[in-house]
Amino acid sequence: MYGGMSVECSDEAGAKKLATKLRRKGYRLAARTADGVSPSWRIDPEELDEWLSRETKAS
Repeated sequence: MYGGMSVECSDEAGAKKLATKLRRKGYRLAARTADGVSPSWRIDPEELDEWLSRETKAS
């Protein structure tokens, strides 16, 4: 989520790729699972660097 806009990605790897590109452009953003996905999670802006550095789990 950035600029009040949500962008859906097909998986966590895609979300990380998009988040990395947006961070390089200077956007402040957060990440979360889509509505209805369980278990749900949210990554706040101050946690984003740590999330991006973690290995993505295989689907």
